[in-house]
Amino acid sequence: VSETPEKTLRSVYEMVGNGPILFFKKRAERYFRKHGELLSMHAISRAEISSAIGRGHISVLLLKDGLFHWHWVLAIGERVYGSGRKYLMVMDGWHRSSPRYLEITRRGNFVYALECEMKMF
Repeated sequence: VSETPEKTLRSVYEMVGNGPILFFKKRAERYFRKHGELLSMHAISRAEISSAIGRGHISVLLLKDGLFHWHWVLAIGERVYGSGRKYLMVMDGWHRSSPRYLEITRRGNFVYALECEMKMF
């Protein structure tokens, strides 16, 4: 909705806040509706994130690193190495440098994901 994905993310992040956000979907949909876009979101599994990226859809991931350290990021791409290790290209509201890559093969850091599709209305 801004001229760059980074600026759009910062705007959404300011409105929604940091994780754990139980009502992320409603807040994000409200933000995009105000800007003339219809955001459709639905829950997906960790295994489905690659397929969502392949369809050109971003995914919102809620991650955790301990009981009080929760954080949501946008998965906007992926990198797969010959060894089979897969890393997601992510953006968040904490780091100004992009791209950053995250491996989510550890069960402990991944909580849930939402696949996002945007349409103009």
